[in-house]
Amino acid sequence: MQKSLIFFAGVDARSRDDLKRILPIPEGSLPVQYLGVPLISTRLEAQDCATLKEKIMRRIQVWPNQTSAILFTLLKRG
Repeated sequence: MQKSLIFFAGVDARSRDDLKRILPIPEGSLPVQYLGVPLISTRLEAQDCATLKEKIMRRIQVWPNQTSAILFTLLKRG
């Protein structure tokens, strides 16, 4: 899996080709996702962040159970 990609915006074809020839980095295309959120050139909408929101909500819902287990363990010891 490639770790780096190069993206072009507002660059003429000749400059883009020159850079691609010089740099050993493949050209990427959008949309790319980072933490489940698409990296786009327009304003993010709520639906663009839905995946990230779901992941955060799942983690938050686990917290009360983890806290209860820790408290139970501490009370049991005491």
